[in-house]
Amino acid sequence: MAGETKNSDVDFEVVMLSLAAMNSKHEAHLLEVEGTKYDPDLVLVGYVLNDPAPQVALPGYGKQYSNSEKFKSLLKKSSLVLNSWRLLKQIAWDVGDWNLGRKGGSSRIAADFYTQIHDNEENWDTVVQAFRKISAICRDRQIPGVVAIFPVLHEFDDYPWSHLHSKVSDAAKNEGLYVQDLLPSFQTTTTRAVRLTAGDFVHPNADGHELAGEAIYRFLLEHELLQGHKGNTD
Repeated sequence: MAGETKNSDVDFEVVMLSLAAMNSKHEAHLLEVEGTKYDPDLVLVGYVLNDPAPQVALPGYGKQYSNSEKFKSLLKKSSLVLNSWRLLKQIAWDVGDWNLGRKGGSSRIAADFYTQIHDNEENWDTVVQAFRKISAICRDRQIPGVVAIFPVLHEFDDYPWSHLHSKVSDAAKNEGLYVQDLLPSFQTTTTRAVRLTAGDFVHPNADGHELAGEAIYRFLLEHELLQGHKGNTD
């Protein structure tokens, strides 16, 4: 997508490459085989704390879907059905008697899934190798690479995964990448205000994406990483 930045006469074209269920290894591969075709001036990678989780394959690659799965997919494309489902989940979450999120996000919080996958050497090595590949691509093209670390959308006031942010930051910086930790920006609001749905601790809603976007834009300006700008955050 392309658009004009606020308080600026400079246009920026943004090419966003993403697929569902991607991990860091997939992101580096997608940058290599597709992203470089656009001759980017900057590479920005959004890191979420479930990124070290292994994925067998990207969705849709070699998978045969049953009729019931196809029907569910069709329903999800209906805005009425989707919004009704999200409203039901939020009501259930608020009431607390029927917690629809417990099977997914809440169980991961309770088991500290995020620490587990970062402590797994095999999983963590895929992240390090991904950062190495991304850095090599950026270095070969003489462009900056930035890793923006998104927090788990849970307990901002008493956040238990700061050590994982530090681990990711150190690994990215060791490969010569810029790093922005978005946790301080998200701590200016509440988890409920930026979560997509109840029980979903990794996907921000529109307000969460706007908050992250503005923080990333300020970071790029401060580090003079945008062509046509020189560190002016006004």
